[in-house]
Amino acid sequence: MYHGRFRKSHYETGYNWGNLLYKNGKYIDQAPTFKVTEERKSFAWECLPIYERYYPEVLDEIRGLADGQKGRYEDFYTFLLTMYAVSDVFQMHQIQRTVSSFAAE
Repeated sequence: MYHGRFRKSHYETGYNWGNLLYKNGKYIDQAPTFKVTEERKSFAWECLPIYERYYPEVLDEIRGLADGQKGRYEDFYTFLLTMYAVSDVFQMHQIQRTVSSFAAE
């Protein structure tokens, strides 16, 4: 198991972590236990403004993680922002907008 020490900016932390895993043959974008569908991408895209308003640092970290893993930012935020959303959320998504991993006013 890899344990990180987080002392730098959110971007640098994500980059260093992603790069460490990449150098050791661990590819996060190949790990999802669910399919990254267009529906998930749409849901994650709609969540972005909320994260940008309330927790933009995590998006910096995700961008760094994607860069460190030599992957696409969209793939990483889609995976990470929707990983705790269950399939029923996506069915309800057509009727009710829901955020996956945190609540905001």
